Amino acid sequence: MSDEAINKAVSSSVSNNQIENDKMTEQEINLIKESLKKDRKIESLIYNVYKMHEEEIKKTKQKKK
Repeated sequence: MSDEAINKAVSSSVSNNQIENDKMTEQEINLIKESLKKDRKIESLIYNVYKMHEEEIKKTKQKKK
Protein backbone atom coordinates (compact mmCIF):
# COMPACT_ATOMS: atom_id res chain seq x y z
CA MET A 1 0.00 0.00 0.00
CA SER A 2 1.33 3.44 -0.84
CA ASP A 3 1.62 6.12 1.85
CA GLU A 4 -1.05 8.16 0.06
CA ALA A 5 -3.49 5.23 0.01
CA ILE A 6 -2.81 4.51 3.68
CA ASN A 7 -3.39 8.15 4.63
CA LYS A 8 -6.69 8.28 2.70
CA ALA A 9 -7.93 5.01 4.21
CA VAL A 10 -7.00 5.96 7.75
CA SER A 11 -8.35 9.52 7.41
CA SER A 12 -11.77 8.39 6.19
CA SER A 13 -11.91 5.61 8.78
CA VAL A 14 -10.92 7.97 11.59
CA SER A 15 -13.48 10.60 10.60
CA ASN A 16 -16.21 7.94 10.60
CA ASN A 17 -15.09 6.70 14.03
CA GLN A 18 -15.02 10.21 15.47
CA ILE A 19 -18.71 10.57 14.76
CA GLU A 20 -19.47 7.52 16.91
CA ASN A 21 -16.66 7.60 19.47
CA ASP A 22 -14.40 10.02 21.28
CA LYS A 23 -11.79 11.58 19.06
CA MET A 24 -8.77 9.42 18.40
CA THR A 25 -5.46 10.88 19.43
CA GLU A 26 -2.78 11.68 16.86
CA GLN A 27 -0.67 8.96 18.49
CA GLU A 28 -3.39 6.35 17.85
CA ILE A 29 -3.75 7.46 14.23
CA ASN A 30 -0.01 7.26 13.67
CA LEU A 31 0.09 3.78 15.23
CA ILE A 32 -2.59 2.61 12.80
CA LYS A 33 -0.68 4.07 9.85
CA GLU A 34 2.60 2.52 10.99
CA SER A 35 0.96 -0.88 11.44
CA LEU A 36 -0.50 -0.75 7.94
CA LYS A 37 2.86 0.23 6.45
CA LYS A 38 4.56 -2.72 8.11
CA ASP A 39 1.73 -5.15 7.20
CA ARG A 40 1.26 -6.18 10.82
CA LYS A 41 -1.54 -8.51 11.73
CA ILE A 42 -4.67 -6.87 13.12
CA GLU A 43 -4.14 -8.64 16.45
CA SER A 44 -0.84 -6.85 16.82
CA LEU A 45 -2.47 -3.51 16.04
CA ILE A 46 -5.19 -4.07 18.63
CA TYR A 47 -2.62 -5.14 21.22
CA ASN A 48 -0.48 -2.06 20.56
CA VAL A 49 -3.45 0.30 20.85
CA TYR A 50 -4.45 -1.44 24.10
CA LYS A 51 -0.93 -1.08 25.56
CA MET A 52 -0.78 2.56 24.49
CA HIS A 53 -4.14 3.18 26.20
CA GLU A 54 -2.85 1.54 29.40
CA GLU A 55 0.20 3.83 29.35
CA GLU A 56 -2.02 6.90 28.95
CA ILE A 57 -4.11 5.82 31.96
CA LYS A 58 -0.94 5.43 34.06
CA LYS A 59 0.28 8.89 33.01
CA THR A 60 -3.08 10.43 33.89
CA LYS A 61 -3.07 8.79 37.33
CA GLN A 62 0.49 10.00 37.99
CA LYS A 63 -0.45 13.58 37.06
CA LYS A 64 -3.35 13.49 39.53
CA LYS A 65 -1.03 12.57 42.43
